[in-house]
Amino acid sequence: MVIAEPKDLTVIIPCKNEKKYLHSTLKSILDAEHGQLLEIIVVDDGSTDGCCAGLTDMFPQVKLLKTPGIGVSYARNLGAKGAQGKIFVFCDANIQVEKDLFIKLLAGFENPDVKVQAPYLSDIQNPATGGFGMTLNNHLDGVWLGQVHKLTEVPVLPSTCLAVYADVYWQVGGFDEGFRILGHEDVELSIRLWLCGYSLWLNPFTRIKHIFRSEKPYYFQRKHWVYNVIRLSCLHFNTKRIAKTLNLFKNHDYFIPLVSEIMTSDVWEVRKKLEALRKHDDDWYMSRFGIPF
Repeated sequence: MVIAEPKDLTVIIPCKNEKKYLHSTLKSILDAEHGQLLEIIVVDDGSTDGCCAGLTDMFPQVKLLKTPGIGVSYARNLGAKGAQGKIFVFCDANIQVEKDLFIKLLAGFENPDVKVQAPYLSDIQNPATGGFGMTLNNHLDGVWLGQVHKLTEVPVLPSTCLAVYADVYWQVGGFDEGFRILGHEDVELSIRLWLCGYSLWLNPFTRIKHIFRSEKPYYFQRKHWVYNVIRLSCLHFNTKRIAKTLNLFKNHDYFIPLVSEIMTSDVWEVRKKLEALRKHDDDWYMSRFGIPF
């Protein structure tokens, strides 16, 4: 039997209809490899544009997995289950990374307090911009934070490029597969990590250039995002905050069916498991970062 050599890093890229960007994303990631043992896994989540056709011929280093279009949380977890890396680096398929990305991430992990981190992010059309992690407002929308000059703890890290030790990732359960399509799955994981005692760090010494676009490659509706926010609330918040979350969306015509689906899902079973892992509660989290919710 041949035993596969453990890797330093596994880059996991969920992909759906990314024909315009996937190849350039992979080229930039490969250009950033400088002696690290790097593994790359692309998860084609039901693409119909041929973006992954011939991919492993052009990029023999890439391991390609396929799913029928279930959503980014499931796709990321599937990639992680097949990974050999000590550290997972989840990346979007429409980014450009700096050539020093992996060097700087590994340097960040030399700090024993750092188990989860992300580089700062800018718009590829306007590289002078920068988002240095995120926080939440009083409607639970993500809000970009301003520039920092050292490794800094932040309340939310976007999954555009998110690096986490594999053992930590699986200890907290990975991305929540109860989420629909996409939207706030990175916020939920960020909150979960904090509540389980893991701090999130923004690494300002390297950058991801992200291609922002008005249309998503996934068929995505506002109600999917609302479903995810309500599920997040039920997983982590106290009853007062759950009620506040429900009040945000009560006037939507799809509100009652969504709530009914969530309340009869596995959400309470998952919550019970997460409560057993908690080091902190949602009051601590909101107070720690001054989040007005």
